[in-house]
Amino acid sequence: AMWHLTGLNGYISYAYAAWSRIFLALGLPFLFLPVTTASYDGLPPDKINQGSALINVARNVGGSMGVALAQTLLAQRQQFHQSRLSEHAAPSDIGYQQTIDVELKVAILPDGRDPDDVIRASPKEWRTLVDGAVPVLDFRLDALAGSHDLSTPAGRSRLAHEFLPILSVVTDPVVRAQYLQRLGRLTATGERELSAMLVSARARPGASKRAAATKEAVSGRGDNREEFLLSLLLRYPALREDALGVREELLWNSENRALLAAWKGTAEAIEGTSHIEGVKNAVPVELWPHLERLTLRKMPEFDAKQAREAFADCVQRLVRRGLEAEKQATGAVFAEREAEVGASVLAEAASGEKMESDKQLLEVLSLQAQDMRTGLKLHGREEYDGSEAVQTGNNG
Repeated sequence: AMWHLTGLNGYISYAYAAWSRIFLALGLPFLFLPVTTASYDGLPPDKINQGSALINVARNVGGSMGVALAQTLLAQRQQFHQSRLSEHAAPSDIGYQQTIDVELKVAILPDGRDPDDVIRASPKEWRTLVDGAVPVLDFRLDALAGSHDLSTPAGRSRLAHEFLPILSVVTDPVVRAQYLQRLGRLTATGERELSAMLVSARARPGASKRAAATKEAVSGRGDNREEFLLSLLLRYPALREDALGVREELLWNSENRALLAAWKGTAEAIEGTSHIEGVKNAVPVELWPHLERLTLRKMPEFDAKQAREAFADCVQRLVRRGLEAEKQATGAVFAEREAEVGASVLAEAASGEKMESDKQLLEVLSLQAQDMRTGLKLHGREEYDGSEAVQTGNNG
């Protein structure tokens, strides 16, 4: 009977309910009769009444406890499943829109104004904003593209890794292909590589949710190298002269970039506290908790020389991280273009045996040279002349 009830749902037929009751009625006698018989076993005839009373009390108490436990468990699991369902029942959720077959659009409002203000001020402007609304996926892609520097391979790589988990919940293959093409143009990456990354994201259960949680954790925790660098600058103002040449693009976290820009913009202070206050006054209020966490970060005690050495080592590691990301992105694009052109044609063009004014071929050769330069920089070299490379880094 219990096994039959595992298929219970809101669409059962009358026959299903009737058979459930029949199975239950047939099974209960085989449960209660042996229990009742065993309860009276060994009791003398003059104690049967007292035994019956104790059995009834135990049955009532046990039944009440079982019902209360079942109701409590049912209420808790109902709340759990309701909360889980409501997480994905928001109109802005892409998977929810796919399920109910509705395309939700986003209207971009003027800064500092809500819909009621716009409608009251100018109904015509409100209608224009509604007519110009864009789908949620377009809005998310444009917002992510605007938050990264797409002129660098690292920025394009971050855009792809952040948007693909969002796209992975889309079930329509035509829609997926359309946004893969747009993402490919923005990141200068082939659709084949992006499709492979998309399949990897879809193969992991809950990939979109984990990606969002990871992104939230990164925004709260950040990269240890970036935070270590900022903590050094906040704790040792004497590093200002060395750090003014550090580019904000070296930091991938937007909060860290904003703090570095504010730190550069503040006037040099003698006291560390006033120096930190200057940075605090130069950043938005939303960044104050992040700044306070960096200020209170536990770090070793350095003298001036050790602080400069730690700063130089941290900058070198961040530069290497950027070069590795650039090498990965450039290598992926070069592999795609090489497959389109052909390895033999590319080898002839590179050796000078086949020179043509083919834009596609010139683009592949340029990507090859860029990939080689990035690889040389990654290994502490600047250029290659066919023999020995020129060493530039301290570590060789």
